[in-house]
Amino acid sequence: MPTKFLTKPKKTVTAYKSWDTTLKCDIFGYPFPVITWSRPLKQLPIHRHLIDGNELTIKNTREDDDGAYVCQGANELGSVMGVIWIIVKIVGMLKRIIKNIYLIL
Repeated sequence: MPTKFLTKPKKTVTAYKSWDTTLKCDIFGYPFPVITWSRPLKQLPIHRHLIDGNELTIKNTREDDDGAYVCQGANELGSVMGVIWIIVKIVGMLKRIIKNIYLIL
């Protein structure tokens, strides 16, 4: 069975500085495809990323972790590739936004 996405990956994921961020690609095929993660023109975060099957976790997300991440699944019958953009936000800004919303309500 050729490789295919069971669920298309999200186009963008919001990550928060200092938090862990997990990206997921639901890829299926038979024989089971080999799944790889990469970044165009950059390395995956050195000593801060963990790949577990179809998931990529970035530990202690930093502002320079924003950008494109590519997941690819391939077997003898074909391959698929998805691009997920991470947008890193600062947690302090999130707290201020929530506080302002609370004041408005």
